[in-house]
Amino acid sequence: MPCRMRKVDAKTPEVDVANQPETEVRPPDGGWGWVVCLACFLTNCTVPGTTSINGILLIELLKLFNESFSKTTIVFSIIAGAIMFGGPLVSVALMFKASHRQIMMVGGIVAAASAVASSFAPNVETLIFTYGILVDNERTSVDEMEGTANIGFETEGENQETKDEKCGDSNRRISEDTKPLPKTLRARKSITSEIVPSEIYKRESIYCNTTFKNKYFYLLLAIYTTYSVGESFYIYIPLYAVSVGLSEEESSLIMAIYGIIGIVSLLLIGFLVDIIHIPTSYILMMSLFITSLGSLLIPFCQSFGTLVSCAAMNSIGTNFGISLRIVLISAILGTDNMTAAYSILSTLIGILYIIYPTLKGFVYEATQQLSVVFYFDSAILFLGAVLSCGIVYAQKTEKFVE
Repeated sequence: MPCRMRKVDAKTPEVDVANQPETEVRPPDGGWGWVVCLACFLTNCTVPGTTSINGILLIELLKLFNESFSKTTIVFSIIAGAIMFGGPLVSVALMFKASHRQIMMVGGIVAAASAVASSFAPNVETLIFTYGILVDNERTSVDEMEGTANIGFETEGENQETKDEKCGDSNRRISEDTKPLPKTLRARKSITSEIVPSEIYKRESIYCNTTFKNKYFYLLLAIYTTYSVGESFYIYIPLYAVSVGLSEEESSLIMAIYGIIGIVSLLLIGFLVDIIHIPTSYILMMSLFITSLGSLLIPFCQSFGTLVSCAAMNSIGTNFGISLRIVLISAILGTDNMTAAYSILSTLIGILYIIYPTLKGFVYEATQQLSVVFYFDSAILFLGAVLSCGIVYAQKTEKFVE
């Protein structure tokens, strides 16, 4: 039986509900929302695995193509960068009136076809295009659509004026009496779900100037410039495990544990922030120190157990940092500037995801020692931890409030 609701004009202080006409509320997509949920679940189960196994694939590709280390790592650096750097392509598609469903379907089809084509790639150059660029555009599409999807119920008989009132103008503010969401939720989902895509881009242009005037935003960019170096950890740890005498099966198991701990760490940060109420700036600084320490200890690990311990430290620190990106942006700049600021940060991170692994590939070729790569990571991450003290100071002096 369809659910029924009564339309109430929020501008009228007193409304005779009994005399209001009843309108039928239809579920999103005519009752097929469960298919969307299932598709998103399967996508998020399979797509992240394409990046988690990059280190394992690197070992095999070095044997198969006999190319240089730095050249082979370009395949995996691009696939990591495309996740963050592909957002502008999705934005352009939205501006040309493409629907969220169309973008996600095209992304999935292209990614599936590219994955099949990668199986027949004759050289590294082909893999850079098919596996590095095309395969991960599905994850880009899904991530961006999660952030900008306009979710809600559509009532029968709703006219254009009512829809315009829901969308609001480009200066629309979120109501003060709205119940606050947990800090660790991806805030852009809750905010932009009430705004149509065209309004999002209007707001980006309006508030972009404010974003660039905030000195703590530049500090946050600097911190995540250092944080991005740790994202390529999973590319090198399987190769290091094999170099110290472990089997490829054991190196694969290390990466599986790395992924499981990453999931647990996402639950843990929710507990620390929402239940214990530890300030996010403290968690940011702690996660950078943990990740730096994990990378520093890797060259001293010669057994399966010690490598798992260091990989766990890196996984916890990295996932903490990823979770805090949107939280810190919304706290420092406010929800009005969040979309524009997050776009800037995502683009920067995407570029760095491409640069760092390739740069470390050249470092390895020059030294022929993987330990130098991990020392390099540790030094950059430690610098980020020192810079994060500025965010801690800003929060303690109430320069921004969560």
